[in-house]
Amino acid sequence: MKLLHLLPLCAALLLAACGPSESELRTELRQINAELVAIQVAANQHRSQMSQAEFDAFFGSFAAGYGATSGDYGLAGDGISTATNAVRQYDHSASSLDHLQRRWRTLGRRRAHIIADLN
Repeated sequence: MKLLHLLPLCAALLLAACGPSESELRTELRQINAELVAIQVAANQHRSQMSQAEFDAFFGSFAAGYGATSGDYGLAGDGISTATNAVRQYDHSASSLDHLQRRWRTLGRRRAHIIADLN
């Protein structure tokens, strides 16, 4: 191989071995911070949905019980429907919240690593 072809290849390999530059790390840190904020907002929405689902499940089960004891089977059916939908909503929100928490931890570890590299 000619020296002329070998020099650019060596330079490229050396740059690749050095890792990301400080500006690239700062850019990645800004992106991580933005995603952490978005995760926080989404997590708060899922917590709110879970709270609403608990409320709906309580009153749905109350309506189902009252409807069944009073003979109002339409109310009982509506209460059961409300309670089961609330349980599904709660489970979905809890699963989404768990996923967001795992992503938060992953980004937090990467963020700590970048900060350590910058210092």
